[in-house]
Amino acid sequence: MANVLYDGARVAYARGVLNWEVDAVNVQLIDVNNYSVAAGHEFLTSIPANARVGAPVALQGKSVSVTGGHLAAATYMPNVSGPEVRAVVLYYNSGVESSSRLLVYLDTMVNLPFTPSGIPVFLNWNNNSSGIFRL
Repeated sequence: MANVLYDGARVAYARGVLNWEVDAVNVQLIDVNNYSVAAGHEFLTSIPANARVGAPVALQGKSVSVTGGHLAAATYMPNVSGPEVRAVVLYYNSGVESSSRLLVYLDTMVNLPFTPSGIPVFLNWNNNSSGIFRL
């Protein structure tokens, strides 16, 4: 597979509804054996609970580069266990799964894949001018 920017996120950005630097953005580890990504998936409820590995964590230190790259500080995920993680999903956390908009599916990160073993996981994001992703 390849990284996917969800269609609903593109529309929300175009309408000025989403703001990377201000809005709460979470990362969720994904078991790809239980989730098939589709650009048309819109909310967190599109990802089955059994495809979500560990608890989601909020991104910190978010900013946007001069070239539009979306940046964030490295993310610490405590005590992760479960099946092999081959992807992560970033989503805007509304506090309600049915309105937490999916942003981007990433499966080409340096940290992937890995099998969690009950110890902390650090996700080191690409923080060059392209960032984690660009629109």
